[in-house]
Amino acid sequence: MTTSITLKHRVSVSPIVRLPENVAGLQWRRVQHADIPLLVELAHACNTVDSPWESTSANDYTLTFEEPSINLEHDSAIGLDAQGRAVAYGLVFGSPTHNTIIWVDLEGMVHPDRRGEGIGSALLAWQEERGQQFLAELDAYAPALLAVAAWDSVRSSCRLVEAHGYRSIRSWLELERSLAHALPTRPLPVGYRIESYIGNEEAARGVHNDAFRDHWGSQPVSQEEWLRDNQRGPTRTDLSFVIKAPTADGSEAVVATIICAVPKEDWPARGCRFGHIQVVGVTSTARGRGLASALIAHALHAFKAENLEVAVLSVDSQSLTGAVALYERLGFHTVRTSLTLVKEY
Repeated sequence: MTTSITLKHRVSVSPIVRLPENVAGLQWRRVQHADIPLLVELAHACNTVDSPWESTSANDYTLTFEEPSINLEHDSAIGLDAQGRAVAYGLVFGSPTHNTIIWVDLEGMVHPDRRGEGIGSALLAWQEERGQQFLAELDAYAPALLAVAAWDSVRSSCRLVEAHGYRSIRSWLELERSLAHALPTRPLPVGYRIESYIGNEEAARGVHNDAFRDHWGSQPVSQEEWLRDNQRGPTRTDLSFVIKAPTADGSEAVVATIICAVPKEDWPARGCRFGHIQVVGVTSTARGRGLASALIAHALHAFKAENLEVAVLSVDSQSLTGAVALYERLGFHTVRTSLTLVKEY
């Protein structure tokens, strides 16, 4: 829901946002690319306690810092101890597209051995001010959110964020399925066929934007963003697919897509060779024909052919399309839950 007042007038914040000071003896400054090894070490310590199935590599940070929407000189903070080790890290980044809602994500971590000293509160306070500053620069009427993601199992993080006035607004389920058991097959309607994603990238983007138009918090993805995501990280376009359907004029149109990744760097932490289903989308006019099930079944067989052991995906627990039940019928089960906590403007 839009308002009659722009964010410039809805959000009041100082034009100068200072980094935390005098907090637990840490030295605070902006993040530099040379800090990536320090951040990898910090992330390892945090993941070991908070999310043992995850690993964060130097390449992950390099890709993040190369995002056009991130300016390390303004949007980052790192807290160092007397020995020069990273104890805390924070990043603030706003969504590059915001048609109906404006997102600002607050990403941060504090070393497990230094929690309870007020470091997380100081870091979050700085992030919030910087996020408000981002919003106050926008001449937009759309609703806006400062958002923090946290694993439901890490109650200390959730309590900290809630104490700062954020509320849990959404939960996300991570599901997995063993590929050792019999894999499903799903028929397609007459005239429909599955084809490689490669060569159909732009049509798949159109499917994605249409499919997620009515999903909570989703915004259209630009061509630049879509192609950049295809080319980065563990995304495997050769393990991604589309469905083409016949049209009235005798041609074909892409009506569904699935985008997959193989994050090998995370295999040791999770203890298995797994593939990740990143996106499953069906155009609104083609729903109800079993296309999502057919694509997922096809991807599972492709994963098996790659000698993968497990398939993983994430989904909005309140999905309007009945996605959770669909995945469960295909043999997936929930293994953990994350939360989105927000402050609204």
